[in-house]
Amino acid sequence: MREATSLPVEIGMRYGEPSFVQARELLNDVCDEILVISAYPHYAESTYESTVERLKHVFRGTRTLITPPYFQDPAFIAAHGELLNEHLRPDVDHLVFSFHGVPELHIRRADQSRRHCLQNGDCCEREHPTQATCYRFQCLRTAKLLRNRISIPTSVAFQSRLGPAKWLQPYTIDEVRRLAKNGVRNLAIACPSFISDNVETLYEIGHEIREVFLHTGGKRLDVVPCLNESDAWVRLVVSWARNDNEKHVILNEI
Repeated sequence: MREATSLPVEIGMRYGEPSFVQARELLNDVCDEILVISAYPHYAESTYESTVERLKHVFRGTRTLITPPYFQDPAFIAAHGELLNEHLRPDVDHLVFSFHGVPELHIRRADQSRRHCLQNGDCCEREHPTQATCYRFQCLRTAKLLRNRISIPTSVAFQSRLGPAKWLQPYTIDEVRRLAKNGVRNLAIACPSFISDNVETLYEIGHEIREVFLHTGGKRLDVVPCLNESDAWVRLVVSWARNDNEKHVILNEI
């Protein structure tokens, strides 16, 4: 990214190393404005919102902006569409869009009206102000836009459930079992909630979920890679960095 933009670029993680504090120390002497490219395409309290609050604290005193959730950004969808067309083999029977899961409680808590989200089966199909902060709606919208770019059957599921609480469903592990039992033999899974491959795509999907699918009767499971360093993703980030994009959210002013 440094080569593509000719700008100072550092990595900062909300829950890991290098941290936002380390990134600030490296950028502090050379930057009077910082643009944060969020690795979270979709809004969620535990990811995007948590990151925003932490950035406000760490980068106080420096003009700081962040990309808003870009779950339906045409360039983001086009970049993922390129990945699908490049990596989906001709004999794939079905594609699962597997998004990182969150507890249903988080979805309800983000609904300030307390009367819309998860109140009935079609809540995400009806326009409502809470969709600006509804993780489920945003995941379904991404999947719908990507579905329009391919010609095979698709479904949506949610992975990485932790603890006993009820999380967004269907769970990916249950969905691949269902598909295998219904005759799907060659399955592909894409993970559009992740910008880069990680333990949840490489191991959870690529190993654990694959084993479940094969043991339930499936023949092959392909994992579509995340955007990583794809040319389309680099072009998108460069456009965000070079353009004075009015859509960026201002976190801190000087």
